[in-house]
Amino acid sequence: MQKLRIQAPIISIIIPAYNSEKTINRCIDSILLQRFSDFELLLIDDGSTDSTGFIIDSYCKKDNRIHVFHTKNFGVSSARNLGLRNAVGKWITFVDSDDWLDLDYIEKLYESIPNIDKWKGLVVQGYSRVLQTTDGNIETICPTIKGLHSLSEEKDLLSVGKLDLTRFNFTVGKLVSKEIIEKYQVYFDEQVSFLEDLLFYLEYIKYIDSFSVSTATGYKYVVCNSDSLSYKHYPAEKEYHTYYMLLQKVNEVQTIHKLTNVNINNLTRCAEQYIIRVCRSLYYSPYRKNSSSRIKFLKQLFSCKEFYRIVRKRNGSFVDIFFCICCSLRLWFIADIFYSSWIKIHKH
Repeated sequence: MQKLRIQAPIISIIIPAYNSEKTINRCIDSILLQRFSDFELLLIDDGSTDSTGFIIDSYCKKDNRIHVFHTKNFGVSSARNLGLRNAVGKWITFVDSDDWLDLDYIEKLYESIPNIDKWKGLVVQGYSRVLQTTDGNIETICPTIKGLHSLSEEKDLLSVGKLDLTRFNFTVGKLVSKEIIEKYQVYFDEQVSFLEDLLFYLEYIKYIDSFSVSTATGYKYVVCNSDSLSYKHYPAEKEYHTYYMLLQKVNEVQTIHKLTNVNINNLTRCAEQYIIRVCRSLYYSPYRKNSSSRIKFLKQLFSCKEFYRIVRKRNGSFVDIFFCICCSLRLWFIADIFYSSWIKIHKH
Protein backbone atom coordinates (compact mmCIF):
# COMPACT_ATOMS: atom_id res chain seq x y z
CA MET A 1 0.00 0.00 0.00
CA GLN A 2 2.18 2.84 -1.31
CA LYS A 3 1.35 6.52 -1.35
CA LEU A 4 2.57 9.39 -3.46
CA ARG A 5 5.53 11.14 -1.81
CA ILE A 6 5.24 14.88 -2.35
CA GLN A 7 8.59 15.56 -0.72
CA ALA A 8 11.35 13.12 0.19
CA PRO A 9 11.89 12.78 3.96
CA ILE A 10 15.29 12.99 5.59
CA ILE A 11 15.13 9.49 7.07
CA SER A 12 13.52 6.25 5.92
CA ILE A 13 12.75 3.70 8.65
CA ILE A 14 12.43 0.09 7.48
CA ILE A 15 10.69 -2.58 9.55
CA PRO A 16 10.45 -6.17 8.29
CA ALA A 17 7.70 -8.07 10.09
CA TYR A 18 6.79 -11.74 10.17
CA ASN A 19 4.07 -12.99 12.52
CA SER A 20 4.67 -10.03 14.82
CA GLU A 21 1.11 -9.41 15.99
CA LYS A 22 2.15 -9.45 19.67
CA THR A 23 4.82 -6.74 19.37
CA ILE A 24 4.25 -4.71 16.20
CA ASN A 25 1.86 -2.21 17.84
CA ARG A 26 4.38 -1.28 20.53
CA CYS A 27 7.09 -0.94 17.89
CA ILE A 28 5.11 1.29 15.51
CA ASP A 29 3.65 3.41 18.32
CA SER A 30 7.14 4.18 19.62
CA ILE A 31 8.12 5.39 16.15
CA LEU A 32 5.06 7.57 15.60
CA LEU A 33 5.74 9.25 18.95
CA GLN A 34 9.28 10.26 17.96
CA ARG A 35 10.26 13.88 18.54
CA PHE A 36 11.90 13.90 15.13
CA SER A 37 9.09 13.67 12.58
CA ASP A 38 10.69 14.11 9.15
CA PHE A 39 10.69 10.42 8.29
CA GLU A 40 8.83 7.80 6.31
CA LEU A 41 8.05 4.38 7.73
CA LEU A 42 8.21 1.36 5.44
CA LEU A 43 6.47 -1.70 6.90
CA ILE A 44 7.26 -4.96 5.10
CA ASP A 45 4.90 -7.84 5.83
CA ASP A 46 7.03 -10.89 5.01
CA GLY A 47 4.17 -13.32 4.38
CA SER A 48 2.78 -13.33 7.92
CA THR A 49 0.12 -15.91 8.74
CA ASP A 50 -1.23 -14.06 11.78
CA SER A 51 -2.84 -10.61 11.97
CA THR A 52 0.39 -8.66 11.35
CA GLY A 53 -0.70 -7.64 7.83
CA PHE A 54 -4.06 -6.36 9.06
CA ILE A 55 -2.43 -4.39 11.89
CA ILE A 56 0.09 -2.58 9.69
CA ASP A 57 -2.59 -1.81 7.08
CA SER A 58 -4.64 -0.11 9.79
CA TYR A 59 -1.66 2.11 10.71
CA CYS A 60 -1.11 2.96 7.06
CA LYS A 61 -4.62 4.40 6.83
CA LYS A 62 -3.96 6.70 9.79
CA ASP A 63 -0.58 8.24 8.88
CA ASN A 64 0.60 9.39 5.46
CA ARG A 65 4.24 8.74 6.40
CA ILE A 66 3.58 5.00 6.50
CA HIS A 67 3.95 2.76 3.45
CA VAL A 68 3.07 -0.93 3.57
CA PHE A 69 4.33 -3.79 1.40
CA HIS A 70 2.99 -7.35 1.49
CA THR A 71 5.17 -10.16 0.11
CA LYS A 72 5.49 -13.89 0.28
CA ASN A 73 7.70 -15.25 3.05
CA PHE A 74 11.13 -14.86 1.44
CA GLY A 75 12.94 -14.05 4.68
CA VAL A 76 14.17 -10.97 6.54
CA SER A 77 16.98 -10.16 4.09
CA SER A 78 14.55 -10.07 1.17
CA ALA A 79 12.14 -7.93 3.19
CA ARG A 80 14.87 -5.42 4.08
CA ASN A 81 16.00 -5.29 0.46
CA LEU A 82 12.45 -4.47 -0.60
CA GLY A 83 12.51 -1.63 1.88
CA LEU A 84 15.88 -0.39 0.62
CA ARG A 85 14.66 -0.32 -2.98
CA ASN A 86 11.56 1.66 -2.08
CA ALA A 87 13.04 4.05 0.47
CA VAL A 88 13.35 7.66 -0.69
CA GLY A 89 14.94 9.23 2.40
CA LYS A 90 18.49 10.55 2.26
CA TRP A 91 19.34 8.32 5.22
CA ILE A 92 18.03 4.86 6.10
CA THR A 93 17.73 3.03 9.40
CA PHE A 94 16.31 -0.35 10.37
CA VAL A 95 14.07 -1.36 13.26
CA ASP A 96 13.04 -4.90 14.21
CA SER A 97 9.36 -5.54 14.82
CA ASP A 98 9.76 -6.86 18.36
CA ASP A 99 11.81 -3.87 19.55
CA TRP A 100 10.88 -0.31 20.50
CA LEU A 101 12.45 3.15 20.65
CA ASP A 102 12.87 5.91 23.19
CA LEU A 103 11.17 9.16 22.17
CA ASP A 104 14.45 10.82 21.13
CA TYR A 105 16.03 7.84 19.34
CA ILE A 106 15.64 9.10 15.74
CA GLU A 107 16.47 12.63 16.88
CA LYS A 108 19.76 11.41 18.37
CA LEU A 109 20.59 9.55 15.17
CA TYR A 110 19.88 12.64 13.09
CA GLU A 111 21.96 14.86 15.39
CA SER A 112 24.88 12.46 14.89
CA ILE A 113 25.04 13.25 11.16
CA PRO A 114 28.05 15.57 10.82
CA ASN A 115 27.40 19.09 9.56
CA ILE A 116 29.70 18.48 6.62
CA ASP A 117 28.62 19.11 3.06
CA LYS A 118 27.90 15.88 1.18
CA TRP A 119 29.08 13.71 4.10
CA LYS A 120 28.35 10.04 3.44
CA GLY A 121 29.50 7.63 6.09
CA LEU A 122 28.02 5.42 8.77
CA VAL A 123 26.27 6.69 11.90
CA VAL A 124 26.56 4.22 14.79
CA GLN A 125 24.78 4.33 18.15
CA GLY A 126 24.70 2.19 21.24
CA TYR A 127 21.60 0.22 22.21
CA SER A 128 19.86 -1.34 25.20
CA ARG A 129 19.47 -5.11 25.44
CA VAL A 130 16.14 -6.06 26.97
CA LEU A 131 16.37 -9.51 28.49
CA GLN A 132 13.24 -11.64 28.32
CA THR A 133 13.02 -12.26 32.04
CA THR A 134 10.23 -11.64 34.51
CA ASP A 135 11.78 -8.35 35.60
CA GLY A 136 12.81 -7.34 32.06
CA ASN A 137 16.42 -6.49 32.85
CA ILE A 138 17.99 -3.91 30.54
CA GLU A 139 21.70 -3.86 29.72
CA THR A 140 23.17 -0.86 27.87
CA ILE A 141 25.77 -1.51 25.17
CA CYS A 142 27.77 1.63 24.36
CA PRO A 143 30.67 2.27 22.01
CA THR A 144 33.83 3.19 23.93
CA ILE A 145 34.41 6.10 21.54
CA LYS A 146 32.24 8.90 20.21
CA GLY A 147 32.35 11.66 17.65
CA LEU A 148 33.69 11.67 14.10
CA HIS A 149 36.32 9.10 13.14
CA SER A 150 38.15 8.22 9.94
CA LEU A 151 39.25 4.69 9.10
CA SER A 152 42.10 6.01 6.97
CA GLU A 153 43.45 7.89 10.00
CA GLU A 154 42.58 5.29 12.65
CA LYS A 155 43.48 1.90 11.25
CA ASP A 156 42.38 0.20 14.48
CA LEU A 157 38.94 1.84 14.42
CA LEU A 158 37.07 -1.45 13.85
CA SER A 159 39.02 -3.37 16.49
CA VAL A 160 38.19 -4.39 20.05
CA GLY A 161 38.35 -1.37 22.33
CA LYS A 162 36.97 0.99 19.70
CA LEU A 163 34.13 0.40 17.22
CA ASP A 164 34.12 -3.38 17.51
CA LEU A 165 31.79 -4.59 14.74
CA THR A 166 31.44 -7.98 16.40
CA ARG A 167 29.52 -6.13 19.15
CA PHE A 168 27.75 -3.60 16.94
CA ASN A 169 26.96 -5.89 14.01
CA PHE A 170 23.16 -5.58 14.19
CA THR A 171 21.20 -3.70 11.55
CA VAL A 172 19.72 -1.45 14.23
CA GLY A 173 21.24 1.64 15.80
CA LYS A 174 22.71 2.94 12.55
CA LEU A 175 22.12 5.30 9.64
CA VAL A 176 23.27 4.43 6.14
CA SER A 177 23.38 6.69 3.10
CA LYS A 178 20.76 6.03 0.43
CA GLU A 179 23.20 7.35 -2.16
CA ILE A 180 25.87 4.81 -1.15
CA ILE A 181 23.30 2.00 -1.21
CA GLU A 182 22.17 2.85 -4.73
CA LYS A 183 25.56 3.75 -6.20
CA TYR A 184 27.31 0.56 -5.08
CA GLN A 185 24.27 -1.74 -4.93
CA VAL A 186 24.74 -2.61 -1.27
CA TYR A 187 22.02 -5.08 -0.32
CA PHE A 188 21.49 -8.00 2.04
CA ASP A 189 22.57 -11.44 0.84
CA GLU A 190 19.26 -13.30 0.55
CA GLN A 191 21.02 -16.67 0.72
CA VAL A 192 22.11 -15.90 4.27
CA SER A 193 19.90 -16.27 7.36
CA PHE A 194 22.46 -15.63 10.12
CA LEU A 195 24.98 -12.76 10.38
CA GLU A 196 23.35 -11.20 7.32
CA ASP A 197 23.54 -7.83 9.10
CA LEU A 198 27.31 -8.05 9.64
CA LEU A 199 27.81 -9.02 5.99
CA PHE A 200 25.72 -6.02 4.94
CA TYR A 201 27.73 -3.54 6.97
CA LEU A 202 31.07 -5.00 5.91
CA GLU A 203 29.96 -4.47 2.30
CA TYR A 204 28.86 -0.92 3.10
CA ILE A 205 32.13 -0.09 4.87
CA LYS A 206 34.06 -0.96 1.70
CA TYR A 207 32.76 2.29 0.18
CA ILE A 208 33.11 4.73 3.08
CA ASP A 209 35.85 6.08 5.32
CA SER A 210 34.05 8.18 7.92
CA PHE A 211 32.09 7.04 11.01
CA SER A 212 30.02 9.19 13.36
CA VAL A 213 29.65 7.45 16.70
CA SER A 214 27.17 8.22 19.48
CA THR A 215 26.89 6.73 22.96
CA ALA A 216 23.09 7.13 23.01
CA THR A 217 21.23 3.91 23.86
CA GLY A 218 17.63 4.74 22.98
CA TYR A 219 17.07 1.62 20.90
CA LYS A 220 15.46 -1.16 22.98
CA TYR A 221 16.69 -4.43 21.49
CA VAL A 222 14.72 -7.44 22.73
CA VAL A 223 16.97 -10.46 23.23
CA CYS A 224 15.16 -13.41 21.73
CA ASN A 225 14.73 -16.79 23.35
CA SER A 226 16.13 -20.14 22.19
CA ASP A 227 13.93 -20.04 19.09
CA SER A 228 15.93 -17.14 17.71
CA LEU A 229 18.13 -17.35 14.60
CA SER A 230 21.33 -17.67 16.63
CA TYR A 231 20.12 -21.04 17.92
CA LYS A 232 18.82 -22.31 14.59
CA HIS A 233 20.89 -24.39 12.22
CA TYR A 234 20.61 -24.38 8.46
CA PRO A 235 21.81 -26.86 5.83
CA ALA A 236 25.59 -27.15 5.80
CA GLU A 237 25.84 -25.74 2.27
CA LYS A 238 24.03 -22.57 3.39
CA GLU A 239 26.15 -22.24 6.53
CA TYR A 240 29.32 -22.69 4.48
CA HIS A 241 28.19 -19.94 2.10
CA THR A 242 27.84 -17.60 5.09
CA TYR A 243 31.32 -18.52 6.34
CA TYR A 244 32.83 -18.01 2.88
CA MET A 245 31.14 -14.64 2.35
CA LEU A 246 32.09 -13.45 5.84
CA LEU A 247 35.75 -14.30 5.36
CA GLN A 248 35.72 -12.77 1.88
CA LYS A 249 34.20 -9.46 2.99
CA VAL A 250 36.57 -9.16 5.94
CA ASN A 251 39.47 -9.65 3.53
CA GLU A 252 38.00 -7.07 1.12
CA VAL A 253 37.63 -4.47 3.88
CA GLN A 254 41.21 -5.16 4.96
CA THR A 255 42.54 -4.77 1.42
CA ILE A 256 40.54 -1.66 0.47
CA HIS A 257 41.34 0.22 3.68
CA LYS A 258 44.90 -1.15 3.95
CA LEU A 259 44.41 -2.61 7.41
CA THR A 260 46.83 -4.96 9.16
CA ASN A 261 45.83 -8.34 10.55
CA VAL A 262 45.95 -6.84 14.04
CA ASN A 263 43.51 -4.08 13.01
CA ILE A 264 40.79 -6.59 12.14
CA ASN A 265 41.75 -9.57 14.29
CA ASN A 266 38.31 -9.52 15.94
CA LEU A 267 36.53 -9.74 12.58
CA THR A 268 38.87 -12.41 11.26
CA ARG A 269 38.36 -14.46 14.41
CA CYS A 270 34.58 -14.09 14.07
CA ALA A 271 34.76 -15.47 10.53
CA GLU A 272 37.09 -18.29 11.51
CA GLN A 273 34.97 -19.35 14.47
CA TYR A 274 32.01 -19.69 12.13
CA ILE A 275 33.67 -22.90 10.92
CA ILE A 276 32.39 -24.58 14.07
CA ARG A 277 28.84 -23.60 13.16
CA VAL A 278 29.35 -25.06 9.68
CA CYS A 279 30.47 -28.37 11.20
CA ARG A 280 27.64 -28.45 13.71
CA SER A 281 25.07 -27.86 10.97
CA LEU A 282 25.89 -31.34 9.64
CA TYR A 283 24.26 -32.84 12.72
CA TYR A 284 20.90 -31.27 12.00
CA SER A 285 18.52 -31.69 9.07
CA PRO A 286 19.03 -32.84 6.34
CA TYR A 287 22.23 -34.71 7.35
CA ARG A 288 21.14 -35.65 10.87
CA LYS A 289 20.44 -39.31 10.11
CA ASN A 290 23.03 -39.83 7.41
CA SER A 291 26.51 -40.47 8.77
CA SER A 292 28.07 -41.27 5.39
CA SER A 293 26.87 -37.94 3.92
CA ARG A 294 28.21 -36.07 6.95
CA ILE A 295 31.63 -37.66 6.65
CA LYS A 296 31.71 -36.99 2.91
CA PHE A 297 30.96 -33.31 3.53
CA LEU A 298 33.61 -33.13 6.29
CA LYS A 299 36.22 -34.58 3.95
CA GLN A 300 35.39 -31.92 1.39
CA LEU A 301 35.70 -29.18 3.99
CA PHE A 302 39.03 -30.36 5.35
CA SER A 303 40.47 -30.87 1.89
CA CYS A 304 40.56 -27.07 1.61
CA LYS A 305 43.97 -25.83 2.79
CA GLU A 306 42.55 -22.55 4.08
CA PHE A 307 39.89 -24.37 6.08
CA TYR A 308 42.45 -26.78 7.45
CA ARG A 309 44.81 -23.91 8.39
CA ILE A 310 42.12 -22.06 10.31
CA VAL A 311 40.95 -25.16 12.16
CA ARG A 312 44.49 -25.76 13.40
CA LYS A 313 44.26 -22.50 15.38
CA ARG A 314 41.93 -24.44 17.69
CA ASN A 315 39.37 -21.76 18.49
CA GLY A 316 36.26 -22.81 20.36
CA SER A 317 35.34 -25.10 23.23
CA PHE A 318 37.11 -28.32 24.19
CA VAL A 319 34.43 -30.32 22.36
CA ASP A 320 34.90 -28.31 19.17
CA ILE A 321 38.69 -28.49 19.40
CA PHE A 322 38.66 -32.27 19.92
CA PHE A 323 36.31 -32.70 16.97
CA CYS A 324 38.52 -30.56 14.72
CA ILE A 325 41.67 -32.39 15.81
CA CYS A 326 40.07 -35.71 14.88
CA CYS A 327 39.11 -34.33 11.48
CA SER A 328 42.58 -32.90 10.98
CA LEU A 329 44.02 -36.33 11.67
CA ARG A 330 41.50 -37.84 9.24
CA LEU A 331 39.84 -39.79 12.05
CA TRP A 332 36.46 -39.23 10.44
CA PHE A 333 34.42 -41.93 12.16
CA ILE A 334 35.69 -41.05 15.63
CA ALA A 335 34.97 -37.36 15.02
CA ASP A 336 31.50 -38.14 13.69
CA ILE A 337 30.49 -40.49 16.51
CA PHE A 338 31.88 -38.12 19.15
CA TYR A 339 30.15 -35.01 17.81
CA SER A 340 26.82 -36.67 17.00
CA SER A 341 26.68 -38.09 20.54
CA TRP A 342 27.48 -34.73 22.07
CA ILE A 343 24.88 -32.94 19.91
CA LYS A 344 22.18 -35.42 20.95
CA ILE A 345 22.91 -34.80 24.63
CA HIS A 346 23.10 -31.02 24.41
CA LYS A 347 20.63 -30.31 21.62
CA HIS A 348 18.22 -27.43 22.35
